Order: sequence, then C-alpha cells, then structure tokens
Amino acid sequence: MQTDPIPTPEPRKRRFILPLALAVLLAGGYVFSRHARAPDSAAPPPSARHCDLNRQTCVHPLPDGGEIAIDVSPRPIPLVKPFFVRVVLKNKNADRVQLRFSGVDMNMGFNQARLEKGARGEFTGRAMLPVCTTGRMRWQADFVVESGATTHLVPLQFETGAQESGIDSERDSNAP
Repeated sequence: MQTDPIPTPEPRKRRFILPLALAVLLAGGYVFSRHARAPDSAAPPPSARHCDLNRQTCVHPLPDGGEIAIDVSPRPIPLVKPFFVRVVLKNKNADRVQLRFSGVDMNMGFNQARLEKGARGEFTGRAMLPVCTTGRMRWQADFVVESGATTHLVPLQFETGAQESGIDSERDSNAP
C-alpha cells in the first residue's frame, strides 16, 4: 500500500507565512498595549503625591476644572480586610471611577476596585489590599476618573505596615 506524501506549501507561499504571522502578532500587540496602558491625559497636580490617605481626606484639583475628594475608612488602611472608599467629584461629571492599587517597591499583583456611582458626584465601594510579609509596604492608589472620552488619573501613595495589619500586636501578645 502506497501512502501519499503530506503536501507542503510551495516555497513562495512559505516565504510569506512567517512575515505575515509576525505582522499579525505585532498588530495584536499594538492594539493590546493601547487598551492596557494607563490613561494619557492624566498629569496629576504635584500635590496629589503629598497627601496621606491613612491620615486625612485628600482633595485635589482636576486639570480641566473641578476637584476630587478621596476618603477611606477605617484608618489606617488595613491589610487583608475590606475597607470603604469614597470619592466625591465637585464641579465635574464622570461616568465611572476606578481604583487601582500597585506596590511601589514590590509587585503585589492586580488589585482593582470599581466604585459605584451615587448621587451628586459620589462614587463608593470596597477594596482590599493583600498582606506583605516584609512588614512595611508602599502602595500607589491610582484613581481613574472617566468622563466621555476624557480620562484623568490621580495617583496617591501611602504606606501600610506591620502595626496597621495587626501582625506585630498578635506576635507581641504571644511573646513570653
């Protein structure tokens, strides 16, 4: 019994398969990167980096008018426990507000909370941070405010640590 050889593409067709596959891969990567990166229109005011959410409500102007007030409860921000986030926009309408947390000095995975729209420019929701076993941890909270085609990014940095998470107090209470 004779078997037919497996057909292979002609040499001309083979020359075009690899460049075509590379072009499709590059185009897909470009489209993905345009949708996955942080908003472009969001240069926050310099003061946005100097407000500690663990101590106070943070209020900052938005580049095209209006302001954002950000508050959390309880304080200090706990680890591995849900906490409440409240954003109030004054003189600014928004369709959506998201909150994205990232570790400043260590990758802590993807942590995001979508805040629900309420009355009079208020957005609220719950968030939770993972525990960091090294003790103190610096976080960046990016508040993404979307209004039509305009997106603003308001970054705030804060710190959590062993005292806030209850790890030290638990360890100290078990000490001899």
